[in-house]
Amino acid sequence: MQKEERTLRDFYLAFEDRFRGDSAEISERLSFYLPYLSQTPAGAQPVIDIGCGRGEWLQLLRDAGYAGIGIDSDPAMVEHCRNRGFEVIEADALEQLRSLQEGSVRGVSAFHILEHVPFTVMLQLLREIIRVLRPGGVALLETPNPHNMLIGACHFYTDPTHVRPIPSQLLSFAAEYCGFPTPSVLFLHPAADRHWIREQGDTIEHRFNDLFYGPQDYSLIAFKT
Repeated sequence: MQKEERTLRDFYLAFEDRFRGDSAEISERLSFYLPYLSQTPAGAQPVIDIGCGRGEWLQLLRDAGYAGIGIDSDPAMVEHCRNRGFEVIEADALEQLRSLQEGSVRGVSAFHILEHVPFTVMLQLLREIIRVLRPGGVALLETPNPHNMLIGACHFYTDPTHVRPIPSQLLSFAAEYCGFPTPSVLFLHPAADRHWIREQGDTIEHRFNDLFYGPQDYSLIAFKT
């Protein structure tokens, strides 16, 4: 690895530690998705986690009795997860999905991944996700919410590896276009109450709070028929 690439990787690892949040907070947020897996048909097929990072979701899957397999292109994250006993593949996510058999997995998760890739790659990922899912399997996708003005205009660009914000209407339509019949969009993680402007009835303050301090992320939940 060239020195410049190594410096950038080390920078981003330090950046993630500073801005992503601690593992307990991330685990609490990701536990929201476990009930959707319980709606999929029972079976031994694994759940694939694209960009597994430090492995919070893989731990939740293990604790809930699901087989989880992580995919990550960062050697340090892969080593960290393997040291915790998780099955993790060091690979490009799109290439790895293409290597899987059709209908071979129970679920595919990608938490804060799609905003890191060009739009054409996002479409290819969506096509591969629906291909590898078994009937009744679920895609669990989460990304920053650009409908929140502070996220869309400022905080999104704090991460130097972000490509572009993805409006929920775009991701929902793209999922439908790629074959998911009725994807659901859920808005998540509003800012803490201390940031909100005090509201007095049905006034402009409510709209301001929603636009600036409302949900900071959103998820797309899509089942394969």
